[in-house]
Amino acid sequence: MVRRFFTPLAASLVLLTGSLASSTLLESSATASGPLLQSATIGSYHGALVDSTHHSIYLLTSEVGGHVRCSGACLSHWPPVLVKNSVMSVSVGAGVSGHVGFLHRPGAEKQVTFNGYPLYWFAGDSAPGQDHGVGISAFGGTWLLVHAGAHTSGATPFAAAMMSTTLQAAKVGKSTLLVNSSGRTLYLLSSEKGAKIKCAGGCLNFWPPLLVADSVTHVSVGMGVMGKVGFVARGATMKQVTVNGYPVYTYAGDTKAGATTGEGVKALGGVWYVVNAAATSAPKTPITTISSTPTTTTNGY
Repeated sequence: MVRRFFTPLAASLVLLTGSLASSTLLESSATASGPLLQSATIGSYHGALVDSTHHSIYLLTSEVGGHVRCSGACLSHWPPVLVKNSVMSVSVGAGVSGHVGFLHRPGAEKQVTFNGYPLYWFAGDSAPGQDHGVGISAFGGTWLLVHAGAHTSGATPFAAAMMSTTLQAAKVGKSTLLVNSSGRTLYLLSSEKGAKIKCAGGCLNFWPPLLVADSVTHVSVGMGVMGKVGFVARGATMKQVTVNGYPVYTYAGDTKAGATTGEGVKALGGVWYVVNAAATSAPKTPITTISSTPTTTTNGY
């Protein structure tokens, strides 16, 4: 069943972007009672870099060496971690071992860098401990969490958890949904049957693809996952997991494991549906109606 949607996600992302940026400028200019950059466990990532409020921090792999590619409209989805130009150092907590530096941005602020990578938040993370931005491909690279204990730029992108991606089955009402290793619901776009990619560019801010490194040839599956797992190329170094020929995604509007608020969204010549973990053929893979009704539905683009 296709539902109608309201409360544009784009508007909430802009509001969140502003609150994050303001928080950082205030924090960095004050005498902090705790570290500004810390190490924490985010999902299956142990030792990920977070800020003092435990919001996840990201890097774009193609920005290694401080070569900025995210600017203009990109910054509304990926707010940079900024400090005032007068700030000369940033406090760090235990487990943060990399080199902290700065990169000048237009105006009175400069961006914090880590082992040469400019640092960002993701506007789709609405609460501490979320990692909705992991794996989004853009600007010749991929958005990943930051390894707080890394001493070199090569070890800084935190891709370890993506190498062991696990597909699992979860019961919601009478349906058996496909979820990732963090328990987040996986979706397909009906018009992408046969791995015909239609979700690209800005779409990926709302529908992060389930990505693995190009070198990965196998994805572990749990009991109850019956479909054929494959891959489709996404950029030069990553590929997207497919199930029964459908590329699979998470949804930025799902704020917790088991949420299914993306079900039924119309876009790009098709409809976003939850993936049936037990399906063994393409026609049975979309779950067109699920038993649980989301309390909030959004239309992001």
